[in-house]
Amino acid sequence: MRVITGILILSVAACAADRQITLEGARNFRDLGGYTTEDGKRVRYGRIYRSDALDKLTDADYEKLAKLHIRTICDLRSKAEREREVTRWRASEAPETLALDIMAANPKTAGEDPTKSFLKRLTAPGATPATGSKEMADGMGDMALMAGPLYGKMLRRLLESDQPLLFHCTAGKDRTGMGAALLLKVLGVRQEEIEEDYLLVNKLVPTEKYAAEMAKRVEAMAGTKVDPKLLVPYMGTRREWLTGAFAAIDAKYGSFDAYRRNVLGISDAEQKRLRSSLLE
Repeated sequence: MRVITGILILSVAACAADRQITLEGARNFRDLGGYTTEDGKRVRYGRIYRSDALDKLTDADYEKLAKLHIRTICDLRSKAEREREVTRWRASEAPETLALDIMAANPKTAGEDPTKSFLKRLTAPGATPATGSKEMADGMGDMALMAGPLYGKMLRRLLESDQPLLFHCTAGKDRTGMGAALLLKVLGVRQEEIEEDYLLVNKLVPTEKYAAEMAKRVEAMAGTKVDPKLLVPYMGTRREWLTGAFAAIDAKYGSFDAYRRNVLGISDAEQKRLRSSLLE
C-alpha cells in the first residue's frame, strides 16, 4: 500500500478484484477505474472498460452488463474476427459500435485473418518461444507507431460523450492493452500503474494454463500437435514489451506529448478536457 495526498491507495494487485468484472463468457473484462495519476488524482470507475471478445457472453453476463450502461463499443479486431465471432449485444439498447481495425494500420498485417496467420507462424519450422516473444515485442511497437490515429479515434469518442465506453479485441491483452496504456498515459497515470494494468491479464488468465488450453485448440484447428511452451509468449504480456513500445514512441517523436498531439490527434486543451471528465 501507499499514501498519496492523504488518500490510502491499494496496490494494483489488491485492486484487481474490484476492477475485474467476472463473467462466464469473457475472462478479461475489467474497469479501468482506480488508477492514480502523477498529481494524485484517480481514474473514475464506471466510465471506461476493456475486455476480450464478447461473442460468448451468456444471459447471466448480460444481466451484469446492463447495469454498466455502456453506450459505445470500440471493436479493435479485424474484419475476419468480427465476422467469425459476432457480438450480439442484448443487455439493453445496443451501444454504438466503432470498428477500429488495429492490424489494418500495419501494411504487413492489413487484410490478414489474425487467427490463420497465428497458426501459420506457430507451426512454421524453427518456431521457438524466443521467436514468439520477439514477435510480440515487435508487434507492440508496430501498434504504437502505426495504429496511433485509430487509438486517437477511441480517445476522441471519450471527448464526445460522457457515457461509459468499452473497447476490446480477441484476447483483450495486446491491441486492447496498447489502447489502455495510451489512454492511461494521456490521463497522466503513473507509469508503474500503466504497466501493472498491462500485466494484470497474467493474474486473471494464468499464462501456462491458457497455453495448454490453446494447444488443444490449435491441434483441432491445424491438425498438428503443438508444444504448449511455444504458445506461452502469445498468451500473456511482459513488461518489456510495453516499455519497448513507449521507447519506440520517444525515439520517433521525441516525447509522448509530441506523439499525443501529432499521432493520436489530441491537443493540449483536449487532454485537459479528458482529464477533467475521467479523473476525480
